[in-house]
Amino acid sequence: MPIPPDFVEKLVLEKISGVITPEHSALLDKLLAESEEAQAIWKELRELLPDSYLDKIKTELESSLPMERILRYAQEEETRRKKHRYRIALLAPVTLLAIGGLCYLGIVKSTSQHQALAKKERLLSSSITLSLPGQSPVILGQQYATFNSKGAAFHEEKGVLSWTGKTKPEPATLTVPVTKQYKVTLPDGTKIMLNAASSIQFPLNFGKGNREITLLSGEAFIEVAKDPAHPFLVHLPNNTIQVLGTAFNVDTYDKNLVKVALTSGKITLRSGSHSTTLSPGQLAISEMGKQVKINTFDQDSLLAWKDGVYDFDEATLQEVMNAVSRTFGILVVFDDPGVESRKLKAYFTNTDTLSVFMKNLNTAQVCNYTFTGTGMDSVLHIKEYKK
Repeated sequence: MPIPPDFVEKLVLEKISGVITPEHSALLDKLLAESEEAQAIWKELRELLPDSYLDKIKTELESSLPMERILRYAQEEETRRKKHRYRIALLAPVTLLAIGGLCYLGIVKSTSQHQALAKKERLLSSSITLSLPGQSPVILGQQYATFNSKGAAFHEEKGVLSWTGKTKPEPATLTVPVTKQYKVTLPDGTKIMLNAASSIQFPLNFGKGNREITLLSGEAFIEVAKDPAHPFLVHLPNNTIQVLGTAFNVDTYDKNLVKVALTSGKITLRSGSHSTTLSPGQLAISEMGKQVKINTFDQDSLLAWKDGVYDFDEATLQEVMNAVSRTFGILVVFDDPGVESRKLKAYFTNTDTLSVFMKNLNTAQVCNYTFTGTGMDSVLHIKEYKK
């Protein structure tokens, strides 16, 4: 299941500073044991905040140095971290550090600046954004908005972004966070709808060659404008889709699995040295190191997400909870091994109340559950069903 990196970073910083609660400590241990992404975050943060740096903070505090000295050390470390990774450089200094029972607040120049930076980080992580080379991300999601950038006039109306103008084929990245969906119309007329927790990269202008985009993560429904002279390529993890004019759904939520469902036209899925041609109604499942599988699919059910509806038939609890996590923006943790493999039928919409949905699962004897934390720190714990 996708794990919010911000949440993992928060747990790691609490752990290495000694202020982590027993519950959060147990959760972090579980994530580190099961998630390569969590392991990578742990390794990177430990490299950025070694014991020598934390010991230095402790020494300074014990010597009761003036705040100016503490600020200078924090600023020096912040500058070093910025050269390595801006995002963690922003998160680390604003985390509470407790060393040997002494609590220390990592400060970035001033409290007011820290608050502004933290607010900006939260806003960007929860907003639909368009990133252009050399510029700050543009926050989208307005009913109606216009702005100019890179020689293009961008127009946003009712959740759809489009643009006109003579632009260079520079890459743009559209990112949709959990709980949200968004649409974009490319200059050639191709329409793309992104599901929650998804990101896609495309050029502002296709130029004279092939039309190429990259689905970086998540899920998208793509309706490709016909142009036989310029084939349309969709790059995916370890796969590429080639089309002329068609409509299809792509699911890359699982990093090791790509699902492509064709609703109209014809496409070719290239996986390594192998190519597979799909006809309408066929679903291709490409797993790393394995031969591509071809199945049929129920179009109404598979594409229901476009209307905020999730309809599962004989799905695993893991699959259902993956969708719950993205739709409601909450981390889901399975406390009892094996419960995630249980098969079930389930139905919910993005306007439902999560607590009601979970109560229904419990009533149906699917699982037990508890909620911990509040706001961005909320966690949904799933356990084996017991009366």
